[in-house]
Amino acid sequence: ASRAKHHAGARASAQTLGVMNEYRVSYDENYVLRSIERYRRQRHVYPWFIAVKIVCALGLAALISVVIYGAMSSPSKSGPLMLIGLVLGFFLLLLVQGPRIDYFFLKRKLRRSPFYGDELKIRVSAEGVAVNAPKAETSLKWSAFTRARRLAAGFLLFTEPTVFHWWPDSALTQGTPAEVESLLRQNVVAYEEQ
Repeated sequence: ASRAKHHAGARASAQTLGVMNEYRVSYDENYVLRSIERYRRQRHVYPWFIAVKIVCALGLAALISVVIYGAMSSPSKSGPLMLIGLVLGFFLLLLVQGPRIDYFFLKRKLRRSPFYGDELKIRVSAEGVAVNAPKAETSLKWSAFTRARRLAAGFLLFTEPTVFHWWPDSALTQGTPAEVESLLRQNVVAYEEQ
C-alpha cells in the first residue's frame, strides 16, 4: 500500500512539473500601475511614518492659517504673505497627493517605452519562467527568484528586494492558480501567503 502511495505521489509530482501555465497581460498603464499598487500594499507601513506625515500636514495647515490671519489683519503686507501661503499650500498638496504624483510621471515614462501596449505571454513551468513579447524574449530560472507571495488577486514575485513581477489571476489563460502556487512552493525558497 505504501508503495502504491509513493507511485501515486510521484505521478502527481511529475504531472505538476510538466504543467505549463500561461499568463497574458498587456504592458500598459493599467497593468503597471496595478502591479505597483499591489507591491506597495504588501509592504509594511510603519506607524511612525504615518505619524510623521500627519504631524507635517498639521504643521503646514497651521502655518497656512497663521499666514492667512496675518494677511487679513495687515492688508499692506498681504502680497508677500499670500505668496508664502501659496508655497506652503503647494507643499501640503504634495504631501497629501503622495503616490499619485509618482503615477503621473510613471505614465508619461511608460508611454515612451518601446514595449508599451505589447501583449506579454508569461509561461510558468518546472524549468522556470519565460516571458515572450513581440519585440523581446527572456527566461528566468527559478533560482533567480528570491521570494514569492500569494496575494488575494495573484502572485507577487521578487528577483531583488525592489524588483518584482505581478501575475494576476485574471490574466491566467492556461492552468490554474493552484498549479502555479504548487510550482512556487516547490521552487522558490521564501514563499509566503497573505
